[in-house]
Amino acid sequence: MKLDRLLVPVDFSESSPILIAYAKGFASLFHSEIHLVHSNEALMAPVSAESFGFEQVAYQDILQQIEIRFGEKLEEYAIPLRKEGIKVSSAVLTGRAHVQISDYAEQNNCGLILIGSVGHSKLHYIFLGSTTERLLRNTTKPVMSIRISEKASPGKIKNICVPVDFSDHAGKVIPSAIQWAEQFGSKLFFVHVDVLGKYMNPEEDILPQIESKFPALKTIPFKKVIIKGEKITENIIQFGEKNNIDCFMQTSHGSGKITSALLGSKADELIRLSQVPVVTYRILS
Repeated sequence: MKLDRLLVPVDFSESSPILIAYAKGFASLFHSEIHLVHSNEALMAPVSAESFGFEQVAYQDILQQIEIRFGEKLEEYAIPLRKEGIKVSSAVLTGRAHVQISDYAEQNNCGLILIGSVGHSKLHYIFLGSTTERLLRNTTKPVMSIRISEKASPGKIKNICVPVDFSDHAGKVIPSAIQWAEQFGSKLFFVHVDVLGKYMNPEEDILPQIESKFPALKTIPFKKVIIKGEKITENIIQFGEKNNIDCFMQTSHGSGKITSALLGSKADELIRLSQVPVVTYRILS
């Protein structure tokens, strides 16, 4: 995964400065270009302007003026970054946020999308959804979800946790986790929650051939961990809290919203409950 272009959706809420601080940290480390975008869902053209009490010409003028204002607000974030020598682009988009963000990331070859996560309750999550959830189901780019309550410290990603369930699907995030560990000088923790009590020795039972599959691990500190328990996500989060994990990395099938609502998703749960950033890769299968 390349971190040379970072996409930061900006909604001008309290999460925006935190996201930009993370992007700034990445840019300082990897000389990345930051793309700041704002998507206006409320400014999509009405079916009939006359039905809203004004003519189409007037509507387009209002739209243009509001887009100019949002562009100026984006520049307020961009200017201080440019003064520090960081290359910054900004764009105001119109349409559904998750679609516009996904399309922009593809068109501009962004290597990572940084987005805020407010940790809604499950009931709220099921019935209302979130831009983060919809984005994860729409983009093929890695998404880093960041809680607005935490202190921005991207330069301190020293411990990365990769939950594993022995499936080929879950293992597809490992090459990217290795790259992050190399770039940040991090330690990797491969963690499996043993619901059925089948495993005893992490060195023998967890990814026994991982070193031969990924030779780069020979130069990276890593540890294999088995946790006994029934609640997978809660056990992973507790492990993270006890071991000073700075970031989780996981995969997601990007299944449809109905599947997520009815059956639940461990990837969604981790994003919703984690207090530290979660990087999710959507695996197309």
